[in-house]
Amino acid sequence: MLLIVVVTFIDIINSTFHEFKILTSDNGTEFTDHEKMTFA
Repeated sequence: MLLIVVVTFIDIINSTFHEFKILTSDNGTEFTDHEKMTFA
């Protein structure tokens, strides 16, 4: 199962024109106020 996830992830990464800088798989709240923090 893990191999399928890894292969699928690699396919997604290779199919985009964007260069990935960071990746988060957490749906938490640590980035919800990023705009407020940017202009602070």
